[in-house]
Amino acid sequence: MRLIIEHSRTHRRLARTGGALIAALDTAYAHRITILTTPEQLRGRVLSINALLTQGSTPLGGLFLGTLGQVAGVTTAIFVCAMLCLWLFCIAGG
Repeated sequence: MRLIIEHSRTHRRLARTGGALIAALDTAYAHRITILTTPEQLRGRVLSINALLTQGSTPLGGLFLGTLGQVAGVTTAIFVCAMLCLWLFCIAGG
């Protein structure tokens, strides 16, 4: 039984590490594309807006999810936020 538990923990650790690696590579690729496609005179402004939107939206999303979770319940809040993310992904042309 102990071998099964250790095996399960190893898989979880590998999944987290793999997910973090994919996220880091995706971020690096997105920054590379942004830098290469932005005119030099606008690059600082574009990167600052990008940082504002990616890093500034996290606390706002947490506030929204926490408030919705208290009002409507955690399951409903996660469902609503997941649908919102899918909708925004479709609008962005993903």
